[in-house]
Amino acid sequence: MADPHKVRVAEMRFFAGLSAEETATVLKVPPVPVRRDWSSAKIWLYRELNGETDDGSASLETAR
Repeated sequence: MADPHKVRVAEMRFFAGLSAEETATVLKVPPVPVRRDWSSAKIWLYRELNGETDDGSASLETAR
């Protein structure tokens, strides 16, 4: 995940346990982008943990 804002949102939502509204307050942004960034960060994390590539197929590492 290359977007530093999404990284911050993921840290606050997952590790700090903040709500979308609390995260938005800390980052001084509206809650809507926080929810959107959290959603895309969860998708990215899921794919990384399952070894999927961008095209949806499994990477060679998980095919062993």
